[in-house]
Amino acid sequence: MSATSEAATEGLTWPYEADDGDHFETSEEALRDVAFLLRRAAQQRQLTVDTLRVYDPYYCNGRAKRLLKSLGFRRVIHRCRDFYQDIANDDVPAFHVLLTNPPYSSDHKKRLLDFILQRQRLRLEAKELTEPFLLLLPSWTVGKAFFRHFLSSLAKLKAKTGEEQAAEVFYLCRRGAKGRPEKYGFHHVEGAGMARCPFFGLWICGGFGEATERVAAAARRRKAEGFWDDQWYGCRPYEALTDGRMAVRWEDGTQSDLKPNELRGGLLLFRDLSQLEKAKLLRSAEELKKRQELNPKQKLRLERIREALKRKRQAMPRQRKDTRHYVRAEGDASASAPQVCRHFFSERGCSRGDKCRFE
Repeated sequence: MSATSEAATEGLTWPYEADDGDHFETSEEALRDVAFLLRRAAQQRQLTVDTLRVYDPYYCNGRAKRLLKSLGFRRVIHRCRDFYQDIANDDVPAFHVLLTNPPYSSDHKKRLLDFILQRQRLRLEAKELTEPFLLLLPSWTVGKAFFRHFLSSLAKLKAKTGEEQAAEVFYLCRRGAKGRPEKYGFHHVEGAGMARCPFFGLWICGGFGEATERVAAAARRRKAEGFWDDQWYGCRPYEALTDGRMAVRWEDGTQSDLKPNELRGGLLLFRDLSQLEKAKLLRSAEELKKRQELNPKQKLRLERIREALKRKRQAMPRQRKDTRHYVRAEGDASASAPQVCRHFFSERGCSRGDKCRFE
């Protein structure tokens, strides 16, 4: 990434190749939703928000740093540098929390996850607190093979089996009308893309170690509004019930069980793929298959993959057919005839013919 790119609309230059389609800055509302996680990370390290070092390695125009500072986080490391070159040069700055909205093109997501995995490994080997990571990515990311591999690798580091909960990872997004997930807005370079975000942004949260369950529970309890007696009242959801309802605690201390569509505001917490699929933030395997069959673009993509696989198979050297002649003797080998080739009495027989050293 040595080339210099320029955004004509804003006159910015970067010391690496940049795609204008990647310049979608995290919105203030999205950062507000996870600000409490940064405060939790500070408490975990006995720090204050003024001394907590927050690292965002992907630079667009510096807006993320300005927004985080407005939320009270003064030590934000967000520089116009080549992140991958810093990794190669072992020049990554010291930080307490990684918070970023990385570019979605190319292999940026995978390279970021590789970096996180290595950092988690180093901290665990040194028996130190791992660094929490907060990644704002399209919800479909968590269903991709490279992300599932990241989860399983992270779980192995912690000597556990499984995926999300074993890897101590959970997902968050804003709760909108009727209790449904609400899309985050993005600030983008003018003319770089769509006016409205085409996907659901999801916060992928991890690295809190033994505090993961407490932090996830705190996320569920973020202030929301519940509908009761034809009015909306402030409440805090605290437990997801087996019948799909949510147990909430009202501001006066009383409790109720509400349906999902009787809640708005606050955060939605997801612990695994099945919960994301139920919320329509991730397609199931059956839905993906149907989409590939019916969607023209997906169908064309699948046909191209199949054609490429066919060409690859055709280019592979063919295995030579076995044209040898086998001779097999009837009965069992006689102990009185040790000079007889044992292959004559095998299931397949002997194929050496005149070259056989036994008669």
